[in-house]
Amino acid sequence: MRNKTYQPTPPIYLREHRRAKGLSQERLAEIAQCTQGTVSFLEHSDRKPWPATLERIAAALETSPEALYFLPAKKTEGESGRVS
Repeated sequence: MRNKTYQPTPPIYLREHRRAKGLSQERLAEIAQCTQGTVSFLEHSDRKPWPATLERIAAALETSPEALYFLPAKKTEGESGRVS
């Protein structure tokens, strides 16, 4: 019998993305149609979220589910976010 090797799930940087958008856990949960408890759990857990939940949260944060596995880009000083 072969032992299964534990492979930790890569963390999602949900808190960092949420804060970069200026959202509270409650507001993100409202937009993503989940509970504040779900958002809190995912921010403090190493467990992988259900794909549908991750997709709704990513959409609420205006990003892709894959982007949540990386730290959000920081705006440089003087960057307004507008495209000229």
